[in-house]
Amino acid sequence: MEESNTKRMNIRMPVSIHEWVVKEAAEHGVSATAFISMKLSEVRKQEEMAKAISIMTNKDILDLLERKN
Repeated sequence: MEESNTKRMNIRMPVSIHEWVVKEAAEHGVSATAFISMKLSEVRKQEEMAKAISIMTNKDILDLLERKN
């Protein structure tokens, strides 16, 4: 039974990547679908963190914050 906040997606990938996904999923004790979802969530978090770090280290933003204090 699908949850109302999920959507179905068919993904084509090279056989070697498919085999890696299936192997890694089995080692983690999850389905291939759950493993792919987990990895995509990790990538999303990494991208969000990279954006935050970029903003926090942006010279213009740091100057602006310095002027406000």
